[in-house]
Amino acid sequence: MQAISSKISQSTSSSSFSPSKLANLKVKIPVICLPKSVANLPKLNRQPLDENERDLKVKNKKLKAHVEELEMQLNKISLKLKESQNLNETLIVINEKFRKENNDLYKKLEIYKHLRKPRIMEERKSTCKHAKSDKYESEYKERMSDIDADDSGMNEKAARMEMKSILKTIPRESDMKYDETFMSPANLEVQRKLVLELMKSLKPKFNPTHNQKIIRRLKAAKALFENNDTNMS
Repeated sequence: MQAISSKISQSTSSSSFSPSKLANLKVKIPVICLPKSVANLPKLNRQPLDENERDLKVKNKKLKAHVEELEMQLNKISLKLKESQNLNETLIVINEKFRKENNDLYKKLEIYKHLRKPRIMEERKSTCKHAKSDKYESEYKERMSDIDADDSGMNEKAARMEMKSILKTIPRESDMKYDETFMSPANLEVQRKLVLELMKSLKPKFNPTHNQKIIRRLKAAKALFENNDTNMS
């Protein structure tokens, strides 16, 4: 066994390479020789892009530009949304402060509701109300009298013209019988017909209760004002 091991060690020592021998080694690359049939093949030239590929490239560029524009718009919208959220939060805080102040004022108002005003202040207030209402009523009466005085002459002329135009439309068989008395049955029938025609013609323009309604409303408003009624508010 010892002889065998000594032989193996001698063989390994003799087969080992020194560094000087490794440095002198050269790598040989084999030269590949292609067959003539393969070497003489024509080279493939790169063909130009067809129209479909060009259209796809153009569309792709347009889509990229559109996506970039949408991203910019999205960023702007997100900034505006953030500003709106901040403003909303600020308004919520302000609203809360106003709510607290409003509640405090209501509490103070509840305290003052139980207090009574001095009698002098109430009497002064009532006298002021009476003076104001009397003043307004007198001014209204003066204004209405001036209007009636100005319109009286014009109304009289207009009434005459209206009467003439109405009488022209009445047929001749409805004329008065001048050979008979005024209170004769024939003339009374004519008068009845004339009165009906006049009422129909003057009804759209004549309203005798207009001024009475205004005076009645003024009196009702005056009574409500004197009694300090809540319906005046």
